[in-house]
This record gives sequence, C-alpha cells and structure tokens, in this order.
Amino acid sequence: MGLNRAICLRLLPVAAVLFMLSACASGSPKGAGKACLDCHADYRQRFTQGVVHRPVKDENCGSCHRNHGLIGGAYLSQPLPTLCFRCHGALGKSLDGLKNPHQPVQEGKCDACHESHNAPAKGLLKAAGDEICFSCHDRQIFARKNVHQPVTEGCQTCHQPHGSNFPVLLTQSKEALCQKCHKVSSREFQARHGGYPLTTVCTDCHSIHSSDQTALLRSHVHAPVAKGECRSCHAEAAAKAPFAVTAPGSALCYGCHGTLKATFAGAGAHPPAAQGECASCHQSHASDYPGMLTSDPALLCFDCHQFKHFGPTMATAKGLVHTPAAQGECLACHQAHVPAAGQSALLTKPAEK
Repeated sequence: MGLNRAICLRLLPVAAVLFMLSACASGSPKGAGKACLDCHADYRQRFTQGVVHRPVKDENCGSCHRNHGLIGGAYLSQPLPTLCFRCHGALGKSLDGLKNPHQPVQEGKCDACHESHNAPAKGLLKAAGDEICFSCHDRQIFARKNVHQPVTEGCQTCHQPHGSNFPVLLTQSKEALCQKCHKVSSREFQARHGGYPLTTVCTDCHSIHSSDQTALLRSHVHAPVAKGECRSCHAEAAAKAPFAVTAPGSALCYGCHGTLKATFAGAGAHPPAAQGECASCHQSHASDYPGMLTSDPALLCFDCHQFKHFGPTMATAKGLVHTPAAQGECLACHQAHVPAAGQSALLTKPAEK
C-alpha cells in the first residue's frame, strides 16, 4: 500500500497537467475541451477581412495548427510547403519536375507571396496584381519612358507565377511569345529590320519590359545597328544566308576598331582581348550596360575570375576586403583591356605613380 500510494502521489501532478491541457485539447466543436476561438476571440474579427482561407472561414484552426493547451504558441502541424500541399496537392504535383521553379517555390516559402489566414487579394496574395511581384523585383526596370504593352496588362501575360519549363518563368519560348503579337513574316516587320527575315533573338536589340529608347531598344546600341547598317557585318538581306557575318570573330570587329588590334597585342593584355575573344565581354548588337557589356559590370569579371574571400555571392566582413573589390568595382583599379605603362595585372596607373 505504501508503495502504491507513493506512486500515485508522484503521478498526481502529471495527471493534473494532463487534465488542464485537455481543456484546450481540440479546436473542433466536437471536442470535449474549448475551441480555439473561445480563448482567441480577437482572431475571429482579425481574420474575416478580405479573402479568407477556407479553414479559417470554417473556424477549423486544427487543419493547420497543433493544439497547444497551456503551452502557448501557434505551432503548425507540418512544415511548409508540406502543410499547404495537404489541400493543394494538385498544385504541388504540377510543380514537380519543372525546369525553372520560382525561387520562393523552390525554397518552399509559400508565405513569401501568400497570407495564411486572410489577404487583400485573390489567391490569398499579400498584394493585388503586379504589386506582389514588385515586393521583390525592382519596379524601375518596368517603368521607363516606353513600356512594352504586355507589361501594362500584367506580369502573368508572359510569366507563370510558380514555375515554368521555359527560362525566366515564361509561359512559352521567347520567340513564340513575341510572335503572338508581332507578325514577323509581314513586309512591314521586315522593312523595319532592313529587309532581313528576322524571326528570333529579338532581345539582342530590344528591352523586354521598358526602355528610354524608341522601339524599346536597349540603352546602348551598336552604331551600325542604330544606323540600320546591318550589311556592315552581315551578308545582304536577300542572300541565301543573310545572317552570315562578313568576317570571322575579332576580324569582324577590327574592321571598324582596327587601331585596337596593335594595342591588344601588347604585353599584359587581358587574355580575351589578346586572343580576339571580344564576345566574351561584349554584345554584338545592343546592351543595357555601358560599353555594350554582356552583363552588369559589377558581376561580369566574376564570370571568369573566382576569389576565395569576395565575390557577388559572398558576404564579406567589413574591413577584410578592399572596398572596391567587395563592391565589384574592378575598374576602379584595373583596366579592361591592357594595363597602364609599366604595370601588370591590368592596373590603371603607370608604375611610377
């Protein structure tokens, strides 16, 4: 008897806790304890505005949350996105195997774009229309002087929100998208392109979303392109192979930039320049970057040059890396093509300075 009584006394506090926990053991009206909103009545008002998630509308908190009893906290019953796909399974299956998932989708962050309980916009989006896109994407890129018509109609005119098998979440290939609106086989279209039968590579010359130039041309256009002198580099428009270039590789560039050939043959020249690989860094037709570079100057060098302590994908501790290097300002100290007199490593100042 003494032993049994001792055991009972030890178990009594555990039983008391379990009894108290059972008071909030169920969020369902069928449960023996309190429903969630019996204690959290303020949530009923807070989560009834705008578009309301179905479990919230049904006051079925237990659909997503674990019951917590006296231990506070709104704990989910499963992590995202597993929890979401319990109901939205068809969507989850449609995302499997996509070549290009949207980054938040790839990271399982449904709540990057969607609210959990209620939202101001359809689909429980945190903002309506394109505003949700601009929460991550720089609005200025889409708001220059001349705006592409599809942009005014909304991002989903051309892009999928969750993922796509085409680059940059496109609904179709770039060429197919352009040709939905632009009749590339028409005489008018070809006349605007020097008579050349263009059907692809529209973005070599044109900005996709907006531009400060006419015809949505990119910010920096190669002089022959700007003048409509395609024949400076290509065969005649009526030729059997109209897009064939009139000379190979750098020989074509030196047709206009001939004075650079001897410069690039000097000691210490940047290998792409010395080897005539102009296209390693420069676009042929147009670019959004000065010097018709292929990408942002702060990132371009890192395509070839990899460093242990700094780079575009690295977080650098203040004071450990030279500021220009940390900010991708390579040209603050280095020349792009050849070094200054008496210098190596493409340094900008002459050796005596």
